[in-house]
Amino acid sequence: MYWLTRMDSLRDLLRMVGALSAVVGIVATVFLIVAYISTLDGDKFSITLMKSRLFRWLGPVVSTFALVIGLTYALVPSTKAYAAIKVIPLLLNSESTATVQKDAGALYNLAVEWAKEQLKADVGQTKQK
Repeated sequence: MYWLTRMDSLRDLLRMVGALSAVVGIVATVFLIVAYISTLDGDKFSITLMKSRLFRWLGPVVSTFALVIGLTYALVPSTKAYAAIKVIPLLLNSESTATVQKDAGALYNLAVEWAKEQLKADVGQTKQK
């Protein structure tokens, strides 16, 4: 039940960390490319930067981290989706839906809202085609 209340916050955290990592990775990669181009002219500072292991690996590692965070974000359900994931199997496997609605009324309502939003999105996409 705890995770149900924290799913949206977890998704927001993943989105912020992923965006920050992507920006840092892109900036570090561009800076590395500029430093490499400067080494072709014999700039000693750029040559020193290019020899630094930390500097050479910062951009690719942080960019890869951003990609992993982005994939994780895509796999973490929202609160409504998580409620649907938990409640719909209970409804399908339960002998009495009244018991489930009594015990988990709020979860059931979230699942119904999520299902309606998904149907509206599907209908909107179908109309656009």
